[in-house]
Amino acid sequence: MHNIALVSGTRPEIIKLAPIYHALRRVSWARVQWLHTGQHDEMAQQTLTCFDIIPDIVLQRGGRTLAEFGAGCRLQLEGRMAGQLWSAVVVQG
Repeated sequence: MHNIALVSGTRPEIIKLAPIYHALRRVSWARVQWLHTGQHDEMAQQTLTCFDIIPDIVLQRGGRTLAEFGAGCRLQLEGRMAGQLWSAVVVQG
C-alpha cells in the first residue's frame, strides 16, 4: 500500500487535484490523504464540498500577512511531514 498525500490551498488547486484524488481512491494499491493548507478557507471549503472531498488534514490559517501565513504553513507542514510516511506528495500550485 502506498500512502499518497495531495496538498491544496486554493480553489484552482482543488479543481485540478480532485480528479486525481477520486482516481486514487478507486485503486487498491493507494491510500490517499487530502491536506488543505487553510488558504482561502471559505472558498476552498465550498469547492471541496462540490467535489465531495473531506480533507484528512487541515492546517490552521495563521498570520495577517502572506509572509506570516507562509511561515506558519511551512512549520505545520514540516510537522505533518515528519510524523507521516508518504510514498508520494502531490502539490499543485
